[in-house]
Amino acid sequence: MRKSIRYLLASLLTALLLTANAQTPSAANGKLITVNSREGVKISYWWMQHPQATQTVLLFAGGGGGMGYKNGQPQSENFLVRSRDFFFEPGFNVAILGNPSDMRDMPAPYVWRTSKQHAEDVLAVMDDFSKSSQQPVWLVGTSAGTISVAALGPQLQERLAGLVLTASVTTYQWSTGIPRLNIEPIRLPVLLYHHKD
Repeated sequence: MRKSIRYLLASLLTALLLTANAQTPSAANGKLITVNSREGVKISYWWMQHPQATQTVLLFAGGGGGMGYKNGQPQSENFLVRSRDFFFEPGFNVAILGNPSDMRDMPAPYVWRTSKQHAEDVLAVMDDFSKSSQQPVWLVGTSAGTISVAALGPQLQERLAGLVLTASVTTYQWSTGIPRLNIEPIRLPVLLYHHKD
Protein backbone atom coordinates (compact mmCIF):
# COMPACT_ATOMS: atom_id res chain seq x y z
CA MET A 1 0.00 0.00 0.00
CA ARG A 2 2.79 2.45 0.93
CA LYS A 3 4.55 1.70 -2.36
CA SER A 4 1.41 2.41 -4.38
CA ILE A 5 0.84 5.69 -2.52
CA ARG A 6 4.45 6.74 -3.16
CA TYR A 7 4.01 5.85 -6.85
CA LEU A 8 0.79 7.86 -7.06
CA LEU A 9 2.30 10.88 -5.32
CA ALA A 10 5.29 10.71 -7.67
CA SER A 11 2.94 10.52 -10.67
CA LEU A 12 0.93 13.49 -9.43
CA LEU A 13 4.09 15.47 -8.80
CA THR A 14 5.35 14.65 -12.29
CA ALA A 15 2.05 15.83 -13.77
CA LEU A 16 2.27 19.05 -11.76
CA LEU A 17 5.86 19.67 -12.87
CA LEU A 18 4.88 19.12 -16.50
CA THR A 19 2.04 21.60 -16.17
CA ALA A 20 4.12 24.41 -14.68
CA ASN A 21 4.48 26.08 -18.09
CA ALA A 22 1.68 24.27 -19.88
CA GLN A 23 -0.49 25.89 -22.51
CA THR A 24 -4.15 25.18 -23.22
CA PRO A 25 -4.66 21.42 -23.80
CA SER A 26 -5.10 20.33 -27.41
CA ALA A 27 -7.02 17.10 -26.85
CA ALA A 28 -10.79 17.31 -27.15
CA ASN A 29 -11.35 14.42 -24.77
CA GLY A 30 -14.16 14.71 -22.26
CA LYS A 31 -17.77 15.70 -21.80
CA LEU A 32 -19.82 18.07 -19.70
CA ILE A 33 -22.12 16.38 -17.20
CA THR A 34 -24.76 18.16 -15.12
CA VAL A 35 -26.27 16.63 -11.99
CA ASN A 36 -28.79 17.62 -9.35
CA SER A 37 -27.10 18.39 -6.06
CA ARG A 38 -29.10 20.28 -3.47
CA GLU A 39 -32.83 20.98 -3.80
CA GLY A 40 -33.37 23.12 -6.88
CA VAL A 41 -29.62 23.31 -7.56
CA LYS A 42 -27.58 21.77 -10.35
CA ILE A 43 -23.83 21.50 -10.75
CA SER A 44 -21.78 20.60 -13.82
CA TYR A 45 -18.42 18.93 -14.13
CA TRP A 46 -16.11 18.04 -17.01
CA TRP A 47 -15.43 14.31 -17.12
CA MET A 48 -12.48 12.59 -18.82
CA GLN A 49 -12.57 8.84 -18.27
CA HIS A 50 -9.34 6.99 -18.94
CA PRO A 51 -9.79 3.36 -20.06
CA GLN A 52 -6.87 2.15 -17.90
CA ALA A 53 -7.28 4.55 -14.98
CA THR A 54 -6.27 3.41 -11.52
CA GLN A 55 -7.09 6.74 -9.82
CA THR A 56 -9.41 9.71 -10.31
CA VAL A 57 -8.43 13.33 -9.73
CA LEU A 58 -11.14 15.88 -8.99
CA LEU A 59 -9.76 19.32 -9.87
CA PHE A 60 -10.74 22.53 -8.04
CA ALA A 61 -9.84 25.73 -9.90
CA GLY A 62 -8.70 28.78 -7.98
CA GLY A 63 -10.28 32.22 -7.82
CA GLY A 64 -14.05 32.17 -8.15
CA GLY A 65 -13.97 28.52 -9.23
CA GLY A 66 -15.56 26.93 -12.26
CA MET A 67 -14.07 25.75 -15.53
CA GLY A 68 -14.88 28.61 -17.91
CA TYR A 69 -17.03 26.35 -20.11
CA LYS A 70 -17.41 27.84 -23.59
CA ASN A 71 -17.74 26.47 -27.12
CA GLY A 72 -18.03 22.92 -25.85
CA GLN A 73 -14.81 22.92 -23.81
CA PRO A 74 -13.48 24.20 -20.49
CA GLN A 75 -11.71 27.45 -21.43
CA SER A 76 -10.48 28.72 -18.08
CA GLU A 77 -6.85 29.83 -17.94
CA ASN A 78 -6.65 28.39 -14.44
CA PHE A 79 -3.56 26.23 -13.92
CA LEU A 80 -5.43 22.98 -13.29
CA VAL A 81 -8.16 23.45 -15.90
CA ARG A 82 -5.76 24.19 -18.75
CA SER A 83 -3.48 21.34 -17.63
CA ARG A 84 -6.14 18.62 -17.54
CA ASP A 85 -4.59 16.56 -20.36
CA PHE A 86 -1.35 16.27 -18.41
CA PHE A 87 -3.29 14.44 -15.72
CA PHE A 88 -5.30 12.36 -18.17
CA GLU A 89 -2.46 11.16 -20.39
CA PRO A 90 -0.50 9.26 -17.68
CA GLY A 91 -3.65 7.34 -16.75
CA PHE A 92 -5.89 9.32 -14.41
CA ASN A 93 -9.61 9.85 -14.72
CA VAL A 94 -10.09 13.62 -14.59
CA ALA A 95 -13.11 15.52 -13.26
CA ILE A 96 -13.13 19.33 -13.23
CA LEU A 97 -15.61 20.85 -10.82
CA GLY A 98 -17.89 23.59 -12.12
CA ASN A 99 -19.82 26.05 -9.99
CA PRO A 100 -23.35 25.32 -8.81
CA SER A 101 -26.34 27.08 -10.35
CA ASP A 102 -26.90 29.17 -7.21
CA MET A 103 -23.23 30.24 -6.83
CA ARG A 104 -21.78 31.09 -10.25
CA ASP A 105 -18.81 32.83 -8.66
CA MET A 106 -17.20 32.18 -5.29
CA PRO A 107 -15.86 35.58 -4.17
CA ALA A 108 -12.98 36.16 -1.76
CA PRO A 109 -12.49 35.34 1.05
CA TYR A 110 -14.07 32.15 -0.33
CA VAL A 111 -16.24 31.26 2.64
CA TRP A 112 -18.49 29.29 0.28
CA ARG A 113 -15.67 26.82 -0.25
CA THR A 114 -15.91 25.81 3.43
CA SER A 115 -19.71 25.53 3.46
CA LYS A 116 -21.96 22.51 3.90
CA GLN A 117 -23.57 23.33 0.55
CA HIS A 118 -20.22 23.10 -1.23
CA ALA A 119 -19.59 19.69 0.35
CA GLU A 120 -23.02 18.50 -0.80
CA ASP A 121 -22.31 19.65 -4.36
CA VAL A 122 -18.96 17.86 -4.40
CA LEU A 123 -20.54 14.67 -3.05
CA ALA A 124 -23.18 14.81 -5.80
CA VAL A 125 -20.43 14.99 -8.42
CA MET A 126 -18.44 12.18 -6.80
CA ASP A 127 -21.54 10.00 -6.56
CA ASP A 128 -22.21 10.59 -10.24
CA PHE A 129 -18.78 9.79 -11.67
CA SER A 130 -18.48 6.83 -9.30
CA LYS A 131 -21.25 5.19 -11.32
CA SER A 132 -18.86 4.83 -14.26
CA SER A 133 -15.57 4.46 -12.37
CA GLN A 134 -14.94 3.28 -8.83
CA GLN A 135 -11.27 4.26 -8.78
CA PRO A 136 -9.84 5.96 -5.66
CA VAL A 137 -10.41 9.72 -5.68
CA TRP A 138 -7.85 12.46 -5.03
CA LEU A 139 -8.97 16.06 -4.52
CA VAL A 140 -6.57 18.47 -6.24
CA GLY A 141 -6.82 22.23 -5.73
CA THR A 142 -4.79 25.24 -6.71
CA SER A 143 -4.77 28.66 -5.02
CA ALA A 144 -8.30 29.27 -3.68
CA GLY A 145 -9.13 25.72 -4.75
CA THR A 146 -6.91 24.53 -1.90
CA ILE A 147 -9.44 26.02 0.51
CA SER A 148 -12.04 23.63 -0.90
CA VAL A 149 -9.69 20.66 -0.75
CA ALA A 150 -8.50 21.36 2.80
CA ALA A 151 -12.04 22.01 4.06
CA LEU A 152 -13.45 18.92 2.36
CA GLY A 153 -10.62 16.60 3.44
CA PRO A 154 -11.84 15.95 6.99
CA GLN A 155 -15.49 15.74 5.91
CA LEU A 156 -15.05 13.34 3.00
CA GLN A 157 -11.93 11.40 3.93
CA GLU A 158 -13.76 8.08 4.08
CA ARG A 159 -14.39 8.54 0.35
CA LEU A 160 -10.92 9.80 -0.58
CA ALA A 161 -7.47 8.41 -1.32
CA GLY A 162 -5.65 11.69 -0.70
CA LEU A 163 -5.33 15.45 -1.21
CA VAL A 164 -3.10 17.66 -3.35
CA LEU A 165 -2.70 21.38 -2.59
CA THR A 166 -0.82 23.59 -5.06
CA ALA A 167 -0.01 27.25 -4.36
CA SER A 168 -2.08 27.13 -1.17
CA VAL A 169 -3.81 30.11 0.42
CA THR A 170 -1.68 30.53 3.55
CA THR A 171 -2.88 33.87 4.90
CA TYR A 172 -3.96 34.14 8.52
CA GLN A 173 -6.03 37.23 7.67
CA TRP A 174 -8.91 35.14 6.33
CA SER A 175 -10.79 32.53 8.32
CA THR A 176 -10.53 30.42 5.16
CA GLY A 177 -6.71 30.43 5.00
CA ILE A 178 -5.35 26.89 5.20
CA PRO A 179 -3.59 27.46 8.58
CA ARG A 180 -6.93 28.50 10.11
CA LEU A 181 -9.01 25.60 8.80
CA ASN A 182 -9.68 22.48 10.84
CA ILE A 183 -7.14 20.27 9.07
CA GLU A 184 -5.89 18.34 12.11
CA PRO A 185 -8.39 15.47 11.63
CA ILE A 186 -7.06 14.70 8.12
CA ARG A 187 -5.63 11.19 8.04
CA LEU A 188 -4.87 10.96 4.34
CA PRO A 189 -1.76 11.25 2.18
CA VAL A 190 -1.30 14.94 1.33
CA LEU A 191 0.97 16.41 -1.34
CA LEU A 192 1.84 20.10 -0.91
CA TYR A 193 3.31 21.83 -3.97
CA HIS A 194 4.19 25.48 -3.56
CA HIS A 195 5.97 28.09 -5.66
CA LYS A 196 8.87 30.12 -4.28
CA ASP A 197 6.68 33.14 -3.40
